[in-house]
Amino acid sequence: MQDGSPLPRTYSTGRGAGPLPKPFSHAVRCGQMIFVSGQMACDASGVTRHPGDIIAQSDVIMENIAHILGEFGATVDDAVKLRRYFVAQGATADWQAGVTAVARHFGDPGPVATEVPVQRLLPDGTMVKIDLIAMLGTDGSRLPRRHVGPDAR
Repeated sequence: MQDGSPLPRTYSTGRGAGPLPKPFSHAVRCGQMIFVSGQMACDASGVTRHPGDIIAQSDVIMENIAHILGEFGATVDDAVKLRRYFVAQGATADWQAGVTAVARHFGDPGPVATEVPVQRLLPDGTMVKIDLIAMLGTDGSRLPRRHVGPDAR
């Protein structure tokens, strides 16, 4: 804040998402920023859903993220940055199937995305983990968006 005092923070309950140990949270909102921690396709008891299936896990994760953002009045279309960790052996198909599964959840323009291939995620059977940052006006209004880059529209 202008006077140097900390901005108020609100936290997600993460209801339905996999459990996190205290003091961690599934998401924190501070001002216009909403930070969603790495989400995996786990049920409320921490059991991996759809072991080995990156597409089904991507859908579960995006549903969890949509629910978490909804706690703050936001949607996935308020996301500005997405980072996806995925199990890959170096083939283009490893990257392509999962990124397509996630991309279909966003309108245009979507968030800036970083794809990070890894050899393994835990618990076993986990194929993908996603974290993101979203922005929403402090009054709940949608912030303007536009493409920036070589093919900006």
